[in-house]
Amino acid sequence: MAGIFAQKLGMTRTICQETGKVTPVTLLGLGENKVLQVKTIEKDGYSSVVLGSNTRKKSTKNICKQYKNIQEFSFDAEVKKGDSIDFAFLADKSDISITAISKGKGFSGV
Repeated sequence: MAGIFAQKLGMTRTICQETGKVTPVTLLGLGENKVLQVKTIEKDGYSSVVLGSNTRKKSTKNICKQYKNIQEFSFDAEVKKGDSIDFAFLADKSDISITAISKGKGFSGV
């Protein structure tokens, strides 16, 4: 599954001019998605891309420790190590599946 990292900024709504129908919309902010490693069929046996997102404030020499989120995604587009992925990657997609990670507060109830 191809993917990128995004952060939820908030919620809003859109109103259709003709029908007046209100649709809830989630606002996503796309930070820097940097290609850390490109895995190829010849070298690794499968093709994928390792992306890093959300840079840490304290910089280190190890490039993998500079990012809070690091994950491997399969990728159709041709990318190189060091490239940044932006919204142009999603331009030709008609449906987008979104997966989220909650903060895990459990039953915080009343």
